[in-house]
Amino acid sequence: MADDGTTREQVAPKDVDEVAVVSPYAGGGGGSTLGHRVATTYLADMLLGAGRQETDELPVVRLAFQTNPTEPVDDLRIEAESGEARVVVHVAARRAPQFIKSHAKTAELVGALLDQVDTFSEDERAYVAVAVAGMTPAQKEVQLLAYRARRCGKLSRLSSPSPGWPERPS
Repeated sequence: MADDGTTREQVAPKDVDEVAVVSPYAGGGGGSTLGHRVATTYLADMLLGAGRQETDELPVVRLAFQTNPTEPVDDLRIEAESGEARVVVHVAARRAPQFIKSHAKTAELVGALLDQVDTFSEDERAYVAVAVAGMTPAQKEVQLLAYRARRCGKLSRLSSPSPGWPERPS
């Protein structure tokens, strides 16, 4: 498009080599850009004094970016508190993790999540989370299983929902 201030006209690219392609990471789909997009929602909650499900509904009070090397999961560290109650959520921002055995990068991510859990003390309310650019069917299944696990607490009951349970978390 060309714009002389009063009219717009279509302008063809001069050469195919001049066509710009935006990386999904640079376009907000992964890496630091995705982390910043996710952090924006937490910052809005901080300004509003709002809680979220992953913070046990406690209001967000602090946010840190790239906490490495002090934390295995370092993209975002969210702190929420009210009075004596305190929760810390360690968030890994990934564009499209593939939770299958053969995907090496996701296996590394799961290892980092478990390493982070190992750093939690017995009396600490802390969680790990993975923020993704979009939900795939496999990720929705993992989300549903995690939701059911939190609600029922028994592995034998995970395969079928209890009466009245929603099929998907709301």
